[in-house]
Amino acid sequence: MPSLFTPCSIAIKKGSHRGWKPTILESMRAFIAVLPVGADLEKFKEERHTECRKHSITWQPQVVVLGTSIVDVQQVFAFLNDIIYSVPSVVKGIDVCFKTFQVFNIEYPLECKSPWTFLQKGIYGIETPYDSMTPRVRELLSILRPDSDHTS
Repeated sequence: MPSLFTPCSIAIKKGSHRGWKPTILESMRAFIAVLPVGADLEKFKEERHTECRKHSITWQPQVVVLGTSIVDVQQVFAFLNDIIYSVPSVVKGIDVCFKTFQVFNIEYPLECKSPWTFLQKGIYGIETPYDSMTPRVRELLSILRPDSDHTS
């Protein structure tokens, strides 16, 4: 799903860091990371924390799958801070992460904010006063629900 959305530039406000525009691959990996079967999950956590620190962002809830691709999945996990939950499916992993964002009022990961916003509005039907949408999210929502107002 993140490949449907072009990642936006992210303004970094710390020290001498410049802005950063995640690649589509970075956006996809921040949404659902696909690792080979048998991958060291603790090592992945360390690498992800390092990657986030490099860009002066925090690591948000994330789905991680073990398999050869998103369609050949052997195991699925929801990473919530330093806790790793095994979940039965990719859909359940997305659901667990989404609900974690909502319950704890956590911002969506900057690299993949648009896909999470699309899910929030288009699938879960949740509107908040903090919502901001890219033109692409608005466009896809108008296709999904042509009779709704998608201006916020």
